[in-house]
Amino acid sequence: MQKEPNHLKSVPKILKSALVSLLSLVSLLNLANIAQTEVPILANKELSSLGLSSEQKLKLKKLENLSQAKLKTLVKEHNRKKEELKLLLTKNDANQNLVNQLRAEIKALQSNISQERIQNWLKIKALLTQEQEAKLREFNFQH
Repeated sequence: MQKEPNHLKSVPKILKSALVSLLSLVSLLNLANIAQTEVPILANKELSSLGLSSEQKLKLKKLENLSQAKLKTLVKEHNRKKEELKLLLTKNDANQNLVNQLRAEIKALQSNISQERIQNWLKIKALLTQEQEAKLREFNFQH
């Protein structure tokens, strides 16, 4: 176990615990802003430049509707858990186990949101022709 630095020996245990919790919260809040509004798929500059067929656009719209519904639910729960954690950290008797549990739940939600976005992108790529996918790769390398 690591020895406590001298300058922290006089700090009350509850204050140390609150500081650790606060620092954890700050690191969570500094992560990418998950709650940002999603850009509609068909408004995506790269995809709109690929010359999509009517059928592809229709399939992309359906995919977008399904994905947005899932993401909206995940983001809403993520934001609710973040608020719950903030509220807990303002209490004088913040339970460290509960703080850790909420942090784990927030991290899992962040992972689920990221996974949903990745799966969505893979589904989008599956709808493209080889030429469209090559053009998309070229566009991504240029920007």
